[in-house]
Amino acid sequence: MDTMEKDKFQNPLGGILSFADGQRLGTQSMSVSQVTEGALGWETVKPIEDLNVIIDRITK
Repeated sequence: MDTMEKDKFQNPLGGILSFADGQRLGTQSMSVSQVTEGALGWETVKPIEDLNVIIDRITK
């Protein structure tokens, strides 16, 4: 936990996480990616968006 509290760190599928200074900020943004046969890595289906934007869109 000490290491995680030193600085922000990148969640590869969902933006920045921060437990620094006692914060407990989980994923604040998300993307949708997929692996396609024959591809060399992840393909973006939907780009990274702020969770508030996603929630607003799906609750309307």
